[in-house]
Amino acid sequence: MQYIEVALCNKEARVFTVAFEAPILQDVLDMVNIPHSHMVGVNGELQSKDYRLTSGDRVEIYPPLQIDPKEKRRRLVERRRNKASMGGVKTWRKKS
Repeated sequence: MQYIEVALCNKEARVFTVAFEAPILQDVLDMVNIPHSHMVGVNGELQSKDYRLTSGDRVEIYPPLQIDPKEKRRRLVERRRNKASMGGVKTWRKKS
């Protein structure tokens, strides 16, 4: 019997341990009923669904991103620039 830790990395952030005989990653995903759109990692690294798990592995299930991180950063910078142009944000410059 092998014990695998499963971490759901979403708003609830649940962590639990499951026991399997010679498990593969797909067995764990079937047990927790996760949609195919979620990314899955084992011990911090993305793995394929046929990855063979060993005792003590941590399966991490990541929900899909709501927005691309680059686009989010672009929007944040644009908002700050707009505030600065209206006098809302002060930029400090080092005096020479």
